[in-house]
Amino acid sequence: MEPSNPFRVDGLVAVVAGGGTGIGFMIAKALAGAGAKKVYILGRRQSALETAASVVDVVSKDTGFINLLIANSGIYGPSKSFTANDSVQDLRKRLLEEVSMESFTETFHVNVTGAYFTLLAFLELLDAGNTKALEDGYGVPAKPGGKVPTI
Repeated sequence: MEPSNPFRVDGLVAVVAGGGTGIGFMIAKALAGAGAKKVYILGRRQSALETAASVVDVVSKDTGFINLLIANSGIYGPSKSFTANDSVQDLRKRLLEEVSMESFTETFHVNVTGAYFTLLAFLELLDAGNTKALEDGYGVPAKPGGKVPTI
């Protein structure tokens, strides 16, 4: 990483879950534009577990590792509309009165659980990416004799 351009990802392999549209798609484009060797995109339109499993297989055969995992997939939670004329107090009152704890908790549950299981699906490939980074001189071990690089 160069101080003059800290956002380069030259040669790194990335996976962007939720990368088919919106913010995830922009992240995938930014990674490709910043020099990523490969960017794999997971969309949410198919069964998430089947898609993640098939991408793990593809990446395992193609590169054998990843350096970066973006767990961007999730659902949009409960919201209420407001206008520019509404005060912050009005918005807070509306959200407290009209958004149930159950609907908020469901959104939180889906989004955190999705990120967690996405990470677990790619754990071995991330570990292989750490090993590759050390072999290629991208970082130094975080602890003496360790396998996790500080990049």
